[in-house]
Amino acid sequence: GEALAAYLAGKRLAERTRADYETFLRRYLPDWLDRRLDVLAADRAGFRRRIADIERNHGAATAALTLRIYRAIHNWHRKVLPDLPESPTTACDTPRVRPRDWALSDEELRQWWATVQRLKPVKRIWWLAALMTGARAGSISNLTWDDVSLEQKIIRFKVVKGDRPYTIPLADRLADLLREYRENDWLPNRAGWLFPSPRDPERPLWPQVKNAGLPAPHSMRHTMRTRLAEAGATPDLARIVLGHSLTQDVSQRYLTAYLLVEAVRPLVNTVAEKYAEIMRW
Repeated sequence: GEALAAYLAGKRLAERTRADYETFLRRYLPDWLDRRLDVLAADRAGFRRRIADIERNHGAATAALTLRIYRAIHNWHRKVLPDLPESPTTACDTPRVRPRDWALSDEELRQWWATVQRLKPVKRIWWLAALMTGARAGSISNLTWDDVSLEQKIIRFKVVKGDRPYTIPLADRLADLLREYRENDWLPNRAGWLFPSPRDPERPLWPQVKNAGLPAPHSMRHTMRTRLAEAGATPDLARIVLGHSLTQDVSQRYLTAYLLVEAVRPLVNTVAEKYAEIMRW
């Protein structure tokens, strides 16, 4: 549909996210793609029924994601079309998705490491970067060497959820790994991808999970957040490491995240050393 095409063309999204949005909507809302947004907005009861049908037939997580994607597209268009009615998603309650305990236990980390050690260098370092930064998979896959300073030991994630690029310190162990990786195992490519695909170095790596017997990459993010809490991180400092917004109350709006990079360096090093201890690395 035109609304989806315009959104994908005008919104800065990771390549994988862009493809996932299009595939998802064509699978679950194919008959909506050619309908105008104002027509969909006028049928609030119909929209509510459709979300309920998706939840009943495909589960709460799928229904919640449908709601989120449609809301993003509708609200993006409304910024330049002030006469467009508000999104019909306001007529729906977001389906409740039961939280999953995704953080890896000590034993699960050791099993994870046993599997990761058998991977090719580019894939192995990708997973270690995910573990020691807690960044989202798309943010890691879209990294280039320009985003990394091994001298300053910092890394900047530019392709991120919510268009909020953020910078965090590299754990000493990760900086050493990346330095060795660049000297010995990196696959040169014109785009400068940090993690190029072994099949086509001109494209970024998207690691396979099912065939490799590994957990979802997002479990690395849950694990990082859990280990940060274990290391004594305050909620604000944990948000900085994970690139979350600091807008929970008025006082937090006065925090400037990039000036606190060095404040979280001891935390990321503590967590990295804890990982090394657990994995006997």
